Amino acid sequence: RDLHSFPTRRSSDLAAIMLAVGVADDGAYSQAIATQLAIDAGMTPEQTVAVRTGQIADARLAALLAVMREAAVNTGRVTEATWAAATAAGWSVAQLTEAFVFLALTVFVDYFTHYVHTELDVPPAPPVPSEGSNR
Repeated sequence: RDLHSFPTRRSSDLAAIMLAVGVADDGAYSQAIATQLAIDAGMTPEQTVAVRTGQIADARLAALLAVMREAAVNTGRVTEATWAAATAAGWSVAQLTEAFVFLALTVFVDYFTHYVHTELDVPPAPPVPSEGSNR
């Protein structure tokens, strides 16, 4: 199945999950791939940077990505407050579980590409502005 065939989520949401998790575990390869998937799903390069920096205008998507980021940096653990915010934003337990599959896929890709020292063979993700930047 491709990203477009998952019934409970837009393909741009799935790419956003991979972007957010890729940042959390320092995965240049997954961020590059997810950037291309996000652009193919209709996001702009600027929107992909916004997702990677946590500056998401869509409150529902922001709640989902908060769960994904927290789970990625805490070996799957998410606080009750973060989980409650996601369910209050309209994400079902089934949708959050499906999202976790994409978290796991991204972590696997990042760990494996780090392990085998994979060189980037796709365009890199756009740079993220550093703190204090006017961008």
